[in-house]
Amino acid sequence: MAVYNGTFGVLKYNANYFEQVQPETVKFIAKNRTIITEISWNKQKVYTDNFLEVLSLSFDEKNNCNGIFIGTSNQKRFGKILDSFEIDWSYTSCEDEDCEEEYEDE
Repeated sequence: MAVYNGTFGVLKYNANYFEQVQPETVKFIAKNRTIITEISWNKQKVYTDNFLEVLSLSFDEKNNCNGIFIGTSNQKRFGKILDSFEIDWSYTSCEDEDCEEEYEDE
């Protein structure tokens, strides 16, 4: 539950998107992150990078990804995640806080 809660807003830096996610994005995540098999199933797959970030993907009955939730406690890592995907996020926690874009300097 901690992983799910983290992507749904408990982690300081979080974002979500409630539209069709491009198959290339899903493939990129599956290739570059580790699936957490213990809490994943065919309609909700959860990926991580050593638990420094978590990404949860939602799938419909046709196996189309129709939602993504991300979370981390590291602002620079969060910025890099946001920049990694061509997604017009439905919500980011930066809307509620003054997030600096320090991650661009690295």
